[in-house]
Amino acid sequence: MLATILAASIFAAPCTPVLKNDKAARLAAFIAKKNPRAKPHSLRLAKAIIREAKRQRIPVDLLAAVCWAESWFKLNLFGKDKEVGPWQLVPSLDYNRGSWYEYQQSKFGVTGFPSEDWSKLSKLTRARALLDVDISTFMAAHLLAYHLKRCGRPSPLCAARYNSGNPKVRPGYRNALKRYSRRIRRAIDGD
Repeated sequence: MLATILAASIFAAPCTPVLKNDKAARLAAFIAKKNPRAKPHSLRLAKAIIREAKRQRIPVDLLAAVCWAESWFKLNLFGKDKEVGPWQLVPSLDYNRGSWYEYQQSKFGVTGFPSEDWSKLSKLTRARALLDVDISTFMAAHLLAYHLKRCGRPSPLCAARYNSGNPKVRPGYRNALKRYSRRIRRAIDGD
């Protein structure tokens, strides 16, 4: 009897692991739904967004909304003002220096890029670093957290400063962040 049960279990259909209904899977599904071209990298991007939002203590939906507003979750996007990657960060600007230094410290200097100061890296190396999902998400979350802390509370108005810096924020961008963050929050929460 035992031999029959074991034989049946060996030759039965293979067990498929039950996928947890976790935030990363739901966010990846949302990313793939909104931009089908992002499907190959959607889970990696979703995990990076959740990890860096948790590290910087900012809302996941707000960080993901910024990525959607900036690049529609596209990885290899180049903007007209020399912005690069999914977060549309400008490689030549100095605001990347602090987050690059923190990223090197968190990775103990092993980043796959030269262990130099941001300003000493070549333009091509900086652009390649900003095209990497993990590095660019780390740097974008760092920049967004800076603006949210300056503002005092996480809100789409404060998050819109990610795009404009200190000047007056465009109402269209702010309203888009409100809409996107609500949609992403609903998708993550499973409602």
